[in-house]
Amino acid sequence: AFAESMLGWLFQCHPEMFRAPGTEPVTIQEHEAILKALQARKPLKAAEAMEYHLTRSNPAYIQTAGQPAGNPAE
Repeated sequence: AFAESMLGWLFQCHPEMFRAPGTEPVTIQEHEAILKALQARKPLKAAEAMEYHLTRSNPAYIQTAGQPAGNPAE
């Protein structure tokens, strides 16, 4: 729930940074894995989950960089 709320806020406030249509479910799962590791006080596991997320998601965001973000209200 926290990850979904945070992602929703980021989409509304900074859509240009988070525009990789179709990847939302995977991204939410990855954010939840990071959060669960932090909540369990497992910093190495959280770091691994974060590294995985950034490594996987970075190409998608680079691919969409420079494209119009669209209207966040849509």
